[in-house]
Amino acid sequence: MKNKSLILKIIIPVVIGLLVGRFVTPLFGVASPWASIALSTGITITLFIIIESIMSKPTTGRTSTVPMGEIKNLHKVNKSEIRQATGVLADAFKEDPLFKILFGDAVKNSHKYTLVAKFMIRYCYKYGDVYASSEKFEGIMAITQDEYSYMSLWRMIRSGSVFPFLSIGFITFMKVASALSPMDEARKKHMKNKSFAYLQIIGVASENQGKGHGGNYLMNS
Repeated sequence: MKNKSLILKIIIPVVIGLLVGRFVTPLFGVASPWASIALSTGITITLFIIIESIMSKPTTGRTSTVPMGEIKNLHKVNKSEIRQATGVLADAFKEDPLFKILFGDAVKNSHKYTLVAKFMIRYCYKYGDVYASSEKFEGIMAITQDEYSYMSLWRMIRSGSVFPFLSIGFITFMKVASALSPMDEARKKHMKNKSFAYLQIIGVASENQGKGHGGNYLMNS
């Protein structure tokens, strides 16, 4: 993610949307909290689109993309399997040290683990590929390529991944952005003007860890 600009693009519409929903809706005699939420959401999404269109720079000198092709020995996740893939990926990271720092205890904050998994899978399903180790879904791997490895706000909106991402909470959002920043900067530096595939995330369900499924992913990708 292009973190500094992305943070601003998200914070500004959310704050404006919440303020308008909270203080303007009552002026029209509408006291329903659902009306306030609907108005806030509508304004936020509209501002997302406007700000993205203003701040985004036209792509010039785009690097030609070499098609990755389908990975033969893995199961490509289809749309009807996204929920199942989300559950596997969320479970895979419940003992991960970085996830515990970012999202807290996996039992108390299981919804955050699920939201992050949903965010990653929705984005990669739209702009890349999501694979399971087999039809038994022992583990999940999500890949994007070239410029699609950078999660712009517009792409997050189009893929539907922006909603679970925003739902994790502002403080957690800031932690995630800070954690991802070094990786994004390194990728931009070393892969400039190059065509590449990027492994966004890989995880094996807790009950299947230590059985070689992760290694199988890497050998077949």
